[in-house]
Order: sequence, then structure tokens, then C-alpha cells
Amino acid sequence: MPKILSVYLVRHGESEANLDKSVNAAKADHAIELSPNGADQAVEADIKLATFLKAAANAGEQIGTYVSPYTRTRQTWQHMKTGIISAIGHLPAMRQRESVFLREMEYGLFDGVADGDLPTRFPREYSYYEKLKNAGGEFYARVPGGESRCDVAQRVHQAFGTIHRDHERHGVQHAVVVSHGITTRAFVMMWLGLSPEWIEAEKNPPNCSIRLLRDGVDHGYVHNGRPGHSPARERREDGLIGV
Repeated sequence: MPKILSVYLVRHGESEANLDKSVNAAKADHAIELSPNGADQAVEADIKLATFLKAAANAGEQIGTYVSPYTRTRQTWQHMKTGIISAIGHLPAMRQRESVFLREMEYGLFDGVADGDLPTRFPREYSYYEKLKNAGGEFYARVPGGESRCDVAQRVHQAFGTIHRDHERHGVQHAVVVSHGITTRAFVMMWLGLSPEWIEAEKNPPNCSIRLLRDGVDHGYVHNGRPGHSPARERREDGLIGV
């Protein structure tokens, strides 16, 4: 009988750019770190995740982790791993991987530029993006030098091969995926075969929330995360450009 595969999707904790959008202009996206609150969120998330993984670890079931190589996702997983080991009492059997396929959407020339400045600095590119967005096609709108949500969905799908091989060849039954807001939405869309309209209507997951996909079924959020200090200043992962 085939073994069931459970996927736990974790968005990174609150970042310094979530608190202050000017950080995006001064710092490369991959180097942005967690805020102190983001570190606390990760600790809370690991307690919840440990409740699911403890029984699995005690039964000898293999756990796989798949982490975006960005600083804030690495930091999130390090906080979570420490707490999981503490809760379980030992380091469970765990295949640990980083995957560039799970990185954040790349915003190219729009990265760190405020919405109000885009029409002036990049009039032709911004006009093209707005045309697709206004026609309900933001999913396909590629930013200059960056990606579209469609691009993200395609590369996220490439990470599935590693997860499925680990499941089939190495007995991984629990896959923990630590990534980003849009990336997580793209993962759910491609894993479950959902439409581009679904990803555009779906809200971004809260920081350090945990969403469970088990045996090909979406079980929703098993941990909602803790609200950040300043949710109104969320960066572009909420689906907006230049915010």
C-alpha cells in the first residue's frame, strides 16, 4: 500500500522589510533578515509543527525539509529546527535540502521602487504590466528583469520532482517546505492543479503559518501564525508591486 505524503507549507517569519518597506530599496531581497518578532513567530510555529512530527519521528517515519536559500527562510528554519529537536527530544530522521526553486518571486527593475514612482521611472514597462493586471491577467505579467507569478509557478513545480523522489525512494512521508508568500500560493496551485484565478484570489499566508496538504487534499491552516507588528506595511508578497 503506498505511503501517504504530508506537506507542511511554512511561510518565513516577519522580516525587517515587512516592518519597513525602505529596506527593499537598500538591501538585496535574498539578504533580508527576520525581525525579532519574526524569530519569535518561528519559535511558536515549531511548537505546533512538532506536534505533527513527534509521532512520525517516534514511529521512525522519514521527514524531509525543503528550504528557500534566502536569509529569512534559512533563519526561520533554523529557529524551527531547534525547537522541533527540543520538543521531540532528539534529532529525527531528516533529509534536509535547500532549493532555489522555492525562492521568492523576483521583481527585477521594480524591486524596491514605490508604486507612485513606477510610472515615471519605467513608463513603458509599467504601462504593459498595468494592461495585463487591469484585464485580470496579473498572473502572466512579468516585471522587467524579473518574473511573473506564472514563472514562479513553473519553477516551483520543478521542486516537486525532488519531493516525490524522496518520498518514493527514501520513504519521506512528511515534507516541510519553508518559503515565501507568493511561492507558497504557487506551490498549492500546482500541487493541487488549481487555476491562475485561484492564486490571484487567494490571500497571502500569514508569517510563519503552516498549511497542510495531505494525500493530495488541502487541509488548510493548521497554524495561523502570530500577527506582525505592522501588517499594513506588508511587502510585495501580498500581491502588490512596489509595496
